Amino acid sequence: MAKKKNGFLMYATAITIFIGMFNYRHRYEPEYEILKETDDAFASYRDGYVYIGREEFINSVKHEENDVLVVDERDSIDSNIKILDSYRITDKNAREDIINIIEEYEKNDPSIWSRSIETMKLEWFVHNVLYNLNYELTRTKDVDFENSEEESYKRFILSK
Repeated sequence: MAKKKNGFLMYATAITIFIGMFNYRHRYEPEYEILKETDDAFASYRDGYVYIGREEFINSVKHEENDVLVVDERDSIDSNIKILDSYRITDKNAREDIINIIEEYEKNDPSIWSRSIETMKLEWFVHNVLYNLNYELTRTKDVDFENSEEESYKRFILSK
């Protein structure tokens, strides 16, 4: 029974990713702003604020429902940026805003972390699909953009 369920999940995920790849390209209209250094939030996006920082800072942030919390783990063994409760962001433009904000954050404070926008968009999409299929909810509710996963997702990016 477990093998059958896992087989179904993998099949459904593969189909969803395949369909998603054709629908993934869309007209993107940026709607975000990098805020002044004096603000707690790093940026605002179409639905709220984006807070980025170490875990201690993120745990201390008083935020609203639509705000996005991003944990900076770029100094970990597998350099990483983690978006908490990423499953809540279902709008493609909002996800792209947040990814671009993360890129701006990296430009402002360079590190060894390095992910392409295309692979982050794909990984976030896959996490959301899996979360919506109730697959390992504790792992798929947040998206981790680890350096080590760049090559895994790069294989699935269609040439433009």
